[in-house]
Amino acid sequence: MNGSRLGDDGMRELAAALKENQSCEMIDLSGCSIGAAGMRELGEVFKTNKTLKDIDLSMNGLDDKAIGEFCEGIKTIHPGSIIRRICLNDNNIGDVGIAQFADALITKQNNLQLSVLEIRKNQIGDQGCQDLATKLLLNGVFKPIHTIDLGYNKVSNDGAKALADSL
Repeated sequence: MNGSRLGDDGMRELAAALKENQSCEMIDLSGCSIGAAGMRELGEVFKTNKTLKDIDLSMNGLDDKAIGEFCEGIKTIHPGSIIRRICLNDNNIGDVGIAQFADALITKQNNLQLSVLEIRKNQIGDQGCQDLATKLLLNGVFKPIHTIDLGYNKVSNDGAKALADSL
């Protein structure tokens, strides 16, 4: 679906199909012009789909509101689901959005088994990095993670140190 300009309406249709499909393990929705409404639809997929393990949502211009909608879906993830990779590169996610994301990961940490988190080229600063580190460290979510890509964000040495200390 990469670069298809799917949009929110197309995401609604795709979400309906993904709710029924129990064989798709990876979905690349990068550059598909998905906004908050589409992210809400994608979030609904997590209630029933048990097979998605790799989700790429890069280059959609997702802001804190849109990532909040995605996070609501992560909180309702089906108990049999295992998500290993989430890519949110090249969006507009800021400190508030990454804090929401960390909260969602804490809620469903046993189902995620997240090993790769890509959040490169967003608007995440030191506060977002500290929230991510603190929330995930205290709840053991970082244990299975082997890759975190935070490049090209607004993170200084303080944010990097907080994250490094949590690993």
